[in-house]
Amino acid sequence: MNVFRLMLMVLLALPVFAQSENTLSDDALRETVQNKINHFIFYGVRDYVKTDVKDGNVILSGWTTTVWAANKIGKIVQSIDGVKTVQNEIGLAYGSDGMANGAIAAIYKDPMFKHRLYDAERPVHVIVQNNKLILVGTVLTELEKERAEFLAFGSTNAVAVENALTVKE
Repeated sequence: MNVFRLMLMVLLALPVFAQSENTLSDDALRETVQNKINHFIFYGVRDYVKTDVKDGNVILSGWTTTVWAANKIGKIVQSIDGVKTVQNEIGLAYGSDGMANGAIAAIYKDPMFKHRLYDAERPVHVIVQNNKLILVGTVLTELEKERAEFLAFGSTNAVAVENALTVKE
């Protein structure tokens, strides 16, 4: 009788142990995914990928400069423990390389941003869509946000600069 009870208790406890193994909160999983993307060797200042996670399902959005990079990022994310599905909505950034490079040089040569150029999590990403620049990422102050826009607009022939930078709370 005791053996039967013991076996029953073990069998009932197994699903509980199996569920708790490899279960990350959505916030922890999002952070893990974003960290993997930020450290991907072909992810640079001209790419920007945002991750949203709901119940282990990951949605990737943003832009990369090549279709290959977008697909590779999707595969990297799919291989992360805890990721159930990946919905890859990463678009292709297209436009003038000269415009992008001019804005990047102006921003990252400026003393306000110079020390951040080689950070894995660069504060300002420059995306070109036709003749428009989109600045995305996270900066520390409102002044950095305004300065990046000023530098990007003043150093290129962009028709418009969309400042989608967020200020870290």
